[in-house]
Amino acid sequence: GDFLIVEKPFAISLATSRTNYCYFCFKRCHNLKPCDGCPHAGFCSIECVESAKKKRDKVEEGNWHFFDCQGLMPYVCLNQSNNWQGEIESIHAAFCCLAKVPPECLLDYICSTGQYEGGSGHQAFVGSKRVREMPLKVYDPFDYSSIAWLSTCSDSRNSEELWQQTVAAVFLTYCLHLGGYPMMWFDETDLFFSDPSPSNRVERIPASWLAACMLFHIQLVGVNSFEFGELFIPTTVERRSFGCCTYPTIS
Repeated sequence: GDFLIVEKPFAISLATSRTNYCYFCFKRCHNLKPCDGCPHAGFCSIECVESAKKKRDKVEEGNWHFFDCQGLMPYVCLNQSNNWQGEIESIHAAFCCLAKVPPECLLDYICSTGQYEGGSGHQAFVGSKRVREMPLKVYDPFDYSSIAWLSTCSDSRNSEELWQQTVAAVFLTYCLHLGGYPMMWFDETDLFFSDPSPSNRVERIPASWLAACMLFHIQLVGVNSFEFGELFIPTTVERRSFGCCTYPTIS
């Protein structure tokens, strides 16, 4: 058959196979260069190390190993010992979705300012009906608006699932805070009960706003992620999964 579409993922989780694949470009490698800040990620080249660690002012290709470094990776990858019933890859992919968005870019999208001036806002605050009323003209895998437009199916989730996801979202937001993501963790009472808007844009994003976005991404990855793996054919065909990824256009 013909190729209909070729797209790079917005975010990828290699939570359970990060010792076999480059954390930035996802290339299989048997001699990874270890991260100089933690023992939980490796890279296939110096270029990938530099790309994963550099500061960014926009969403770019590859995983950003910046806010999940310094020993935070095991905490970000929730599992059943933390009473998390979902897949480890999905929760890590949700964290990666938000962690790779620079703070100013995220604030612009939430408040409909800057490059997102005239936008409809973020589903985490204004709901899906308002944001998804009109489809996007262009789906760019490295534009946050493309991933933030996707459906979360939040209305179909039961209260137990929503509570578990909310607790996970707050915990992951705190991990993001420990990793150095700029946020206002306290003194945000005046902003807590008001929706973000162009006239309500703050200098530093409140932690409660980030937690709402994190909850959105946890739900989003649950219905929009794709498992990927490799085929091994020694004597019989065996497919092994090693992660999950999110593609805005395909979703």
